[in-house]
Amino acid sequence: MPSLRSRIFRLFLKRLKGRAFSGESTQEERARINEAARRGIPLPRGITIRSVTAGGVPAEWIELAGTDPDRAILYLHGGGYILGSPDTHRGVAARLAKASGARLLLL
Repeated sequence: MPSLRSRIFRLFLKRLKGRAFSGESTQEERARINEAARRGIPLPRGITIRSVTAGGVPAEWIELAGTDPDRAILYLHGGGYILGSPDTHRGVAARLAKASGARLLLL
């Protein structure tokens, strides 16, 4: 039986199906995908997100109270930097930060 995460992801893909050539501008399509991703994976409780610039690139520090400041993860989201953004990967990155007990820099 597929996991809950797998079923949610398949639902997300079904919603995208047929929209690839919808006539939307690139910015409109990205905004729609980002909004769908934000609704898909809620943030765990206790997570703090701080927007920063890392080498001129917008990024986010994702931390949980009491996290060891000497432990950090650099998370480079997938999508070939054509699709995806910190918005689309914030939920999964926050869960990784919480599970690992490390702060996470999301690019």
